Amino acid sequence: RSLPEADKVTVNDEAAIKAAKDAYDALTEDQKKLISDETLKKLTDAQTALETVKTTPAPKGEPIDVKDAADKSEYKVTSSDKSNPTVEFEKTTDKNATKVTIPATVTDKNGITYEVTKIADNALKGNKKVTTVTVGANITEIGKNAFSGCTKLSKLTMGKNVKVIGNSAFEGCSSLTSVTIESKVTKIGKKAYYKCGSLKSINVKSTKLSSVGSDAFKKINKKYKIKVPKKYIDKYQKLMKGKLGA
Repeated sequence: RSLPEADKVTVNDEAAIKAAKDAYDALTEDQKKLISDETLKKLTDAQTALETVKTTPAPKGEPIDVKDAADKSEYKVTSSDKSNPTVEFEKTTDKNATKVTIPATVTDKNGITYEVTKIADNALKGNKKVTTVTVGANITEIGKNAFSGCTKLSKLTMGKNVKVIGNSAFEGCSSLTSVTIESKVTKIGKKAYYKCGSLKSINVKSTKLSSVGSDAFKKINKKYKIKVPKKYIDKYQKLMKGKLGA
């Protein structure tokens, strides 16, 4: 297989580049002198290009090709910073999936690992199959309408680093019976849990909550109970006034 031009190199060329380098290294010194400068430059340029490809994240806004064939999800780059590239979870491509796990990280076909830090707007909106969702450890934001209308969603495990729950994120999740607002959450959007008619248990662990949108917990089960940190009872009562109840 001939070597590609440097600007055309992909990770799929790694074997060909290695074979060419091994073949060159196996030559005697006299044989190496017969290799043209142009050919040798093409090899070294291809090696350099390959290393760049293997260490450069995809551009911001671009989808990534996930290395794990078992991962039936789509991700889009939100930061191509080499020191900490990140992606958002866009959706699952498995139309029959009942369990969805958003991982902490994903690795692309070039071997670059990205943190999964956000669940995109409308990610699973209207999904009627999903019953269980696990939110990854690096997720900091759940986008608007991310799970709205997921009427069979009954088990939700929230990531410990979530800070923002977007507008209508779980609106209409009528099978959801309990939710935990984890310790780093600062904002809950309007109608975040609106019309979650089976929702009876709300456990607020956060002491950093500063914003709760209108109707965030309205039209939930009339027998609901909410637990908040003892020192924040008065503050959270005011914060949730008119935004909580059947």
